[in-house]
Amino acid sequence: MKNKATEIVNEIKSRGKEVLSKVTEFFVVKQKLENIRDKIRGGVSETNETLARIEGFAEGMTASNDMFVNSFRMLMGKERKNYKDNMFVKIDSSVLKGPWEWQKKVYQSLEHHIDVAIDKLRPFFA
Repeated sequence: MKNKATEIVNEIKSRGKEVLSKVTEFFVVKQKLENIRDKIRGGVSETNETLARIEGFAEGMTASNDMFVNSFRMLMGKERKNYKDNMFVKIDSSVLKGPWEWQKKVYQSLEHHIDVAIDKLRPFFA
């Protein structure tokens, strides 16, 4: 009987260590997922900044194009012309912004999937 009790206690100890090991693995997984999510959020903010810079660049190029064209108009003795409403002169930034917008969508999709994974792990941490 003593041997059987010792056997049962040893079995419970080994299972307890396995369960404890699995619990710590879950904590590490959650922490790693949260770290990845934070890095992705940083990537989204950097992408937003890049998109804003591209838009600013396009506006600056449009303004410089207007100034350039008006300089030649003045040289030819013509009046200055307002090109702000003219769609042909406006610099299209969508070509430059396209890859960055795609990257932002990928980041947002990854963030969503990581949030879902973290939510599925919550019951184990409650």
